[in-house]
Amino acid sequence: MNKYITLLIVIIFSGCINHNNNKNKREEIFNDIFVDIVDSTASDFRRIIGPFPKDLANEKNKKQFYKKIDSLKKINLPPLKVIINNTTYKLNLNGVKYRLKKYLNEIDIDEILNFKNSSVANELNLNLNNFSNEKYTFIYKHDLDSSVKQSRLGKYSFSELHFNKDNDICVFSYGLYYSSLNGSNFLCVLKKEKGVWQIFKIIEVGIS
Repeated sequence: MNKYITLLIVIIFSGCINHNNNKNKREEIFNDIFVDIVDSTASDFRRIIGPFPKDLANEKNKKQFYKKIDSLKKINLPPLKVIINNTTYKLNLNGVKYRLKKYLNEIDIDEILNFKNSSVANELNLNLNNFSNEKYTFIYKHDLDSSVKQSRLGKYSFSELHFNKDNDICVFSYGLYYSSLNGSNFLCVLKKEKGVWQIFKIIEVGIS
């Protein structure tokens, strides 16, 4: 009887260790690359205007339109609010091997696809205050005031993380949506160099 209790304790303890290791690894990765991901994909629609036909009618009108665009860059605005989905989702492995074969060797790809210890779909649990700066204010979706208009706010969702055997390559996907007809999905490849995770490649896999 005692041996079964001991075995149960070992299993539970091992599961807790794996959960904490996954959580710590995910925090380490996001601390290294989170703001870079947002910088590379987010758009501040407060500073973007589209031309009317008259704005492109002649060179004079074009110059005035481009001057208007430049003037928007000089306006002081509060940090852009960016919404983060508070749960991760399972990485869709369909097509991943095909997309990665240009950038990774076959052994690493197979290890990533067969990775069994991924951070399964759960709460993201990042301290978003650590990432907020003069450009962005990050807020979890479940903390967003329902009265706030969301149509022009970028909403990010992140998948679970998959690693190779040496834990120096990480692959995950993420989506950025502004509306049902304005969104993109990406596959992100990270490499750990000199103890720091860096973005190796971002592959756009879908757009709406």
